[in-house]
Amino acid sequence: MNPANHFSVALLRSPLYRLAGKATILITYKGRRSGRHYSVPVQYAAGPDRCMVVLVGRPDAKNWWRNFRRRRPVTVRSKGRDVEGNAHIVDSDPDLLYELLRIYVAAFPKTLSDGRPAMRRKPLRSTEDELRTAAADKTFVVIEPDSA
Repeated sequence: MNPANHFSVALLRSPLYRLAGKATILITYKGRRSGRHYSVPVQYAAGPDRCMVVLVGRPDAKNWWRNFRRRRPVTVRSKGRDVEGNAHIVDSDPDLLYELLRIYVAAFPKTLSDGRPAMRRKPLRSTEDELRTAAADKTFVVIEPDSA
């Protein structure tokens, strides 16, 4: 884990978790092969029925999300509380990918940007066709909290 992730994990577990921002959560899960527990800080958008939508940035360069090819249990640390749930990958259903990207772009308009560095990005106004095209190569992890 890189040093920034170590810091984020510690921050999200501390009483100062608010400094991480409202849209940052900590996903803790058991590795599918190793059986070890891992914690990953991620940004999420709130979806329907309390689900959390995580867009995996640069999925080819990351491995954590591969643990959720099948629905698996997770613990999510959000707003200073732990929530149990299940997570799974969405990476092949075009209609669902489109809906998830719509949810994510509504929360984070600069997700689909003009390609400039992060500080200077301008959100693009996307048509439905452009969103469907952009969604085709995205990978999402959807977390569904257990019923309370």
